[in-house]
Amino acid sequence: IAVANGFLIVGTCGLALWLWSRGQISVGAITLATGLVIRIHNMSGWIMWTVNGIFEDIGSVQDGMQTISQPVLVQDAPDAVPLQVTHGQVQFEHIHFHYGKRGGVIAGLDLQVRAGEKIGLVGPSGAGKSTLVNVLLRLYDLEQGRILIDGQDIAQVTQESLRGQIGLVTQDTSLLHRSIRDNLLYGRPQASDAQMLEAVRKARA
Repeated sequence: IAVANGFLIVGTCGLALWLWSRGQISVGAITLATGLVIRIHNMSGWIMWTVNGIFEDIGSVQDGMQTISQPVLVQDAPDAVPLQVTHGQVQFEHIHFHYGKRGGVIAGLDLQVRAGEKIGLVGPSGAGKSTLVNVLLRLYDLEQGRILIDGQDIAQVTQESLRGQIGLVTQDTSLLHRSIRDNLLYGRPQASDAQMLEAVRKARA
């Protein structure tokens, strides 16, 4: 497009000057023709930019649809009950998870986090830090072992109640283009203002 526009401008200006030199057009006609060609050049650039943006958006929508249409791999147990949190103690009992591979990631991990206790997980990339959080949220089912919250196996409670009791702040946080209140209530839109303010206080925000 840029090359074609270049030829169009040069050709139009050259033809206009040649016709002017023969006395067939006036200086005003040259000015008008040159202005129109430059306008066409600018419009074609805008059109290409818009079309490129449209196709980028189409690709984003297609990728998003593929993500949304993925089958649900983790199902609630037939007799799953809501999680009842009284203290908040978390216990990992000899858990194994390898993303379907033969080994690696998490193998035979035992860990107890007492209520109110703060811990830090340190290790190189791929050591399983994020995976540990993912299995706690039950985004994946364990291959062996179990995770208990206040003595309740998370595989035997509903996923909605489990995730409703866990607050997660990722390392790549972002805000929706909404009010701060809407962002705070994103996970529990039905919560009252008093509950929202209590959550803010607990988070020391």
